[in-house]
Amino acid sequence: MGNFRQIRGLYRTAQLVLTERDDYDPSHCRDLRETILGFLLLLGWQTRTAALLSGVLLLLFAVTMAGALGIKAPLDFSVFSASGGAFLLASSTEDPFSIDRLLRDSSAQA
Repeated sequence: MGNFRQIRGLYRTAQLVLTERDDYDPSHCRDLRETILGFLLLLGWQTRTAALLSGVLLLLFAVTMAGALGIKAPLDFSVFSASGGAFLLASSTEDPFSIDRLLRDSSAQA
């Protein structure tokens, strides 16, 4: 298993535009966004928005990864298929086990 230091090293290797400041590390903000989107998807709250944002984030990551490391890397790690799955979830109209469904059902009964 990797650790955060290795992930940051890989991020800096794959990053196309490097910043001049050493104290600014955009990987912290990205990790926070990914964590929040993951929790939203697990909870089923704002599912369509979270899935759409996750799909865009994964697609940008796949394109950047392909540009920096070649097309084999994002295909090996199935980043394109994960992005497609997120877009498929965003287009889904049925969400039987989610907070969104509970909120919709409770507002329809009121």
